[in-house]
Amino acid sequence: MRVLVIGGTGFNGRRIVARLLDHDHSVTVVARGDLPSAWQARVAQIRVDRKDAAAFGAACAGLEFDAVIDNIAYAPADARGALEALEARIGQYLFTSTMAVYHDLLRRRSPVQEDEVRLDFWPGPDEGLETALHPTRGHAYAIEKREVERVVQDARVPWTALRASMIVGPDDWVGVIWWWIQRILDRGPILIPETGHGHAFQVTYVEDLADACVAALGNRVAYRRAYSVAGPELLTAESLAGALAAPLGGGGECVRVPPSVIAAAGLDTYRVPLAGLPFGHVLLDTCRAQHELSFTATPLDTWARATAEGCAASPPDSASRHYDLRAREIELARRYAEARASADVAVRQRLLGVGSSMRSREAPC
Repeated sequence: MRVLVIGGTGFNGRRIVARLLDHDHSVTVVARGDLPSAWQARVAQIRVDRKDAAAFGAACAGLEFDAVIDNIAYAPADARGALEALEARIGQYLFTSTMAVYHDLLRRRSPVQEDEVRLDFWPGPDEGLETALHPTRGHAYAIEKREVERVVQDARVPWTALRASMIVGPDDWVGVIWWWIQRILDRGPILIPETGHGHAFQVTYVEDLADACVAALGNRVAYRRAYSVAGPELLTAESLAGALAAPLGGGGECVRVPPSVIAAAGLDTYRVPLAGLPFGHVLLDTCRAQHELSFTATPLDTWARATAEGCAASPPDSASRHYDLRAREIELARRYAEARASADVAVRQRLLGVGSSMRSREAPC
């Protein structure tokens, strides 16, 4: 198949292009910068900024593709520009969407199914960031992604949406995984805000997203369908840290501390990526992808090993978020853990004392 990949040199796109080449598809990539040298003989390039609609349309004039894979449609204008330029000359528009389109995901206690989405949902003025699914853009990210899906669904071309959870892999450019790996490697405890029960979540391994994308490509069953794509494991801060720490020789001890105590220690902007607010309660039903795309997620220990070892071997140039205050994190976690352990001992001794006293009173004369 002749496939145009928009956003083919980034975190997701590189894997998708590699899969397409593995399956002998003819690949063209839209990118402003140079392609990897290994692709030079096998991948064509359209050097243009996709956000410049006029330039994008001119660069694609007369070109025909069996499918377009769009990894970087973040705003409705992105999808609208691609479709206006190519809609009449493509067979399928396949794009990366997000779990954030499910407006009530953080309030749910059961996995959400694809058809439960409300693309017309708009958060009210009192809707706080505790229900947002993006750590920096808040509700704006979800609003624009819903609008992208609405634009695409109104198009005449068959479309497929892949709704991913938090995407992880060894070279995660936003530093989400490095946040965890850097703390695991220094062997200090990891401070986790105690925000109550129910914060179980799923993640999407970047290689699995690439597999699902290729499985949906040209697949008529997948036309005008959305798929949630994520691993089956329900993770917590502790299980994620343990999975990432195991291939690195240990570490990853998590200590839960009330947010008020964390703020009082001068860490009021402290945030835990993936496993902390605004994340949590991320439960996606992936049965549709399993049945219709034969999607099988990579096992936890496999992707965690590849991710941890890859990130540790090639870390980013800069420290992870908050790491300048890492010594304060460690001190607070250790002091709180020691205080809690002391309190537990005192309570046990008191309860044992009460039990002895009761037994003595119940003893026969």
